[in-house]
Amino acid sequence: LGELLTQRRPALRNCWQSLILESYPPDARAFFGNRRSRFQNPVGAALDGQMEALLDALAGGDPASDSAALSDDWIKIRAVQGFDPSVALNFIPLLKQALRETLEPDLHQQNLRSELQDLEMRLDRLLLAAFDRYMEARETMYQIRIGEWRRSTYLARRMGAADPTEAPATGEET
Repeated sequence: LGELLTQRRPALRNCWQSLILESYPPDARAFFGNRRSRFQNPVGAALDGQMEALLDALAGGDPASDSAALSDDWIKIRAVQGFDPSVALNFIPLLKQALRETLEPDLHQQNLRSELQDLEMRLDRLLLAAFDRYMEARETMYQIRIGEWRRSTYLARRMGAADPTEAPATGEET
């Protein structure tokens, strides 16, 4: 199966990328899919890096390397974008779909069903690890928001506003 993944990698990658990009609006799809510069398009570059790392790990056949192939950058981007976890992490189940769509004819001919099942089990474990990282990223994001709210509340009180959402008192009546 590792050899087949290497042979069919371009087709597999294109299929998988198309499936992932469908979670974005049409304008974003075109932008993220075309530019790879991490400065012009950090989301597209992170997606590209994540796809390459996972495909390398899966073709290598070493389950121990799977978790290391998960990109914290990609998971953090998906967490910040406000997707539900089921949508944010769908890139892993979509890889399963892309594998089946791309490799289906060869799986029957070469009798690789058991290897595909093993690979899918690896992807299931990877999905659980990705969920843990996604939740850590969301927790960090919420802690940052709480810290910002506390700072703004503190500053508002120091400036004399009783309610942090009110403007500071200027001494003039309106």
